[in-house]
Amino acid sequence: MLSTLVADTQAWLSKHLDLSGHPRFLLGVSGGVDSMVLLACFRALSEQFGYGLEVVHVNHRIRADSDQDQALVVDYCQRHDLPLSVRIWQRPSDFGPVTEAAARQFRYACFDQLARSKACNYLVLAHHQDDQAETVLMGLLKAGRLSSLTGMPACRPLATDSDCLLVRPWLNVEKDFIYQVAKSTGIPYREDYSNQSDVYLRNRIRNRYLPELAGENPNFSQHLVQLAGQAQAYISWADQALDQFCNRALVSNQKGYKLDLTELRTYDIDQIVVALTAVFNRIQIDFPQLAQLSYQAKCDLARLLKKDQGQQEYPLPGNLVVIKVYDQAYIRPAQDDWSLAQAHYSNLALNQDYLFFDNLRICLLAVDPSRPVNLDQVSLRPRQAGDYLVLSQGQRQKLRRFLINHKVPAGQRDQLTLLARNQRVLMIVDQNGRILFFDNKEITEKSNLTITIN
Repeated sequence: MLSTLVADTQAWLSKHLDLSGHPRFLLGVSGGVDSMVLLACFRALSEQFGYGLEVVHVNHRIRADSDQDQALVVDYCQRHDLPLSVRIWQRPSDFGPVTEAAARQFRYACFDQLARSKACNYLVLAHHQDDQAETVLMGLLKAGRLSSLTGMPACRPLATDSDCLLVRPWLNVEKDFIYQVAKSTGIPYREDYSNQSDVYLRNRIRNRYLPELAGENPNFSQHLVQLAGQAQAYISWADQALDQFCNRALVSNQKGYKLDLTELRTYDIDQIVVALTAVFNRIQIDFPQLAQLSYQAKCDLARLLKKDQGQQEYPLPGNLVVIKVYDQAYIRPAQDDWSLAQAHYSNLALNQDYLFFDNLRICLLAVDPSRPVNLDQVSLRPRQAGDYLVLSQGQRQKLRRFLINHKVPAGQRDQLTLLARNQRVLMIVDQNGRILFFDNKEITEKSNLTITIN
């Protein structure tokens, strides 16, 4: 039976990994049946294919008999002349209650350190089909996200800056088969009897829930594993499309980010939630507090963004806010002032920069330097009561009506910069330097002016 497992494992390695150049494998071995059979399997692979092997045992000192687990691994490695590193978790007296997460953090830190120091290409763990089924079912019980279905990946980087891959070649191997291999070949192992306790959710899933569900369908665990593989594939494919969406719709600015809602509004609410999750994941490097946003909050925000209404605001964790302005949404700190004071410049001169909003510069130039320029009663200023403009067909329209027709939010109208002669508006520029209106006939033909905006 061991020979069958060795052959199947080698086939998996050949399919998923780069085995050129005599790769080096670091095996995480706890002393339980799964990892001890894994150790025997890779010992055979090393002898057959010349793979480099390193073994690591992490003693968390949580259970009273954990030193006996360590002794078993040490004895096996000494008898078979296998290089072994033992790491013991020396916790300070004031560490507090030991949690599974803290133990895992220490364990993986040891894996990473040894993978680097021993120049290992792959860290191999003995997680199997039953472990994967437990992980998927536990994810469904604890969270309602699609990612809960993905379980454990078969391959992933051990750390963000590591060249070592963490691999799990046995996610389709049943636990019972591993027991059979151990018993048929006399591979020693130790049982962790704390796994029989129903204190932990994973133990209840392993000992009660999955056996009961298997009574309804003996292939239930296998179906969960298949579901995890399909979910991983779908999410990987979707992530590519979401990345392209973010490239199209999301841009950074001085205060935060601007999200174009034109495409987003064509989606249904569930799709918008998925897109928002991708957006927030991308910008968490600047706004890490977005990780606190709940699924329900994303649904509420999705409904707000889908509505074709004027300016609205939605609070986010960590004193952030989403400000929806028609077809745009701005994600920024809530304390930012959206009513920035405008400057008012009269007695204008040519070839001089006029500054607005600390970053917008407007300069007036002559179209034809040989002709006179008419700057009489011309000013750069915010809007005033009585302002009007003359449209291309010669009809006169109040500025207020023009801004409503062009869906300029009420909260942004006082931020507009106008070039005006008395009350007649010649040009309208928003705070991003975008020209909303330009009276070409009056400015260029009659006044001999041209404008640069930086």
